[in-house]
Amino acid sequence: MKAFKIFEEYCSKTALAGVTAAYVSSLMLIVFGIIEYGSRPEHIYFIVCGAIILLCTAFVQITALFARAVPGPHSEFVTDYDRTVIGKCFSKGPKQLVFYTAICKLHDGDYNEALDDLRELKNADLSTEEKGVLGFYTSICYNSMGYPTNAGHAAAEAADNNVNIPEALLMAARSFSRAGSHAQAAESYERLLTIAEEKHIFPFIFNEMGREYLSSENPGRARYCFERALAEGLDPVTAQGGMALVCLMERKEDEACEWYRLALISRLPDTAGFREYSSQLCIAHGYPADFLDTHLREKYSTAKQEAAF
Repeated sequence: MKAFKIFEEYCSKTALAGVTAAYVSSLMLIVFGIIEYGSRPEHIYFIVCGAIILLCTAFVQITALFARAVPGPHSEFVTDYDRTVIGKCFSKGPKQLVFYTAICKLHDGDYNEALDDLRELKNADLSTEEKGVLGFYTSICYNSMGYPTNAGHAAAEAADNNVNIPEALLMAARSFSRAGSHAQAAESYERLLTIAEEKHIFPFIFNEMGREYLSSENPGRARYCFERALAEGLDPVTAQGGMALVCLMERKEDEACEWYRLALISRLPDTAGFREYSSQLCIAHGYPADFLDTHLREKYSTAKQEAAF
């Protein structure tokens, strides 16, 4: 079976050249056998060999065409990443056809129809891993359709069933964050953090986690995440802005202004957005909207006056 798959892949990759060579070889053997058969009947084996090669080539071609026509693990729309995630799940029976039809629709952007097929599979007899794979692709569908809460729950289900855990948890955390479910987002990030540190992956999550903890009013945990981002040297500008907001929540005004100054002079990617969010956070914690800018100006005005004397 393995040898057959290798031969099938070879024929698919070499396409015209490989198939043409096989057909020409088989026909040459058949013609030679027919010519020689009259004088030497034992040369019939040339005809037999040619016929076998001809039939095998045709069989491989038909099988390859059938495999591409019917949605399955060898279909052209299935990427190497998909195969890694799916593994041996949905490898046979009616479940295979429904699942890969859904994946085809998903890749084509037919999210509603893909979701209908994936929902249909939820009522099927699924293994633990198949439930996880189903959750993973259901989450992608929901995210593409703009339903982050549903996407978060589906991605969490994928992680709970041990399917592509790091990516599933990251997808869950970001989905919950977009939905404003900050507690659930933080929980997913915390689960991911242990795996990320063990496998040395996703170093960017510290700033993401810091922002999430700011939104959930947890400055202590946010400080830890931004400090880790600074220590790793990963997007330090965003971390500096985060530290300014953490210090503001902790009512450490001078430290907040210094981090705010560093973030501004380092050119935050979205300075206007950062200023707006900072103003909202100031108001939420009993400060004037322009507190950081005003306090910063006052601080450096006082420093200049002292230096003049």
